[in-house]
Amino acid sequence: MNPFLQALATNRVSQRLPLGVRLKRFDEIYDRLIGPFLPDPIVVGRWHEVITRYAEQPGPTLFVRLYRDDKKKTYLRNRGGFLTRTRSGPSYVFTDNSLPQAFFALALNGFALSYQDWEEAIR
Repeated sequence: MNPFLQALATNRVSQRLPLGVRLKRFDEIYDRLIGPFLPDPIVVGRWHEVITRYAEQPGPTLFVRLYRDDKKKTYLRNRGGFLTRTRSGPSYVFTDNSLPQAFFALALNGFALSYQDWEEAIR
């Protein structure tokens, strides 16, 4: 299995915020509640390089975060999850938070993929 897809299937974000902790200064709040839940900047930089390279290729498929709260009767009108092809330029798919959450979980667990892995997984 592609290492990118394998990591996506197996990694979980298991850290939890401490309960009942009172913090008074911003640096304490950041150090205890924010910093530990951010991915390593080097890993984020690698993700940025791969995604930027992909977006600059001819005809990429872009995943656009779209929030709509449609009723079941009209839900399909938002085209969520449907690939829309354009005559020239990128194609696009509207998505919810699932894809960004998966990427965040991978980055938080230190997984940085190669461009080749990205290309293989996105097809």
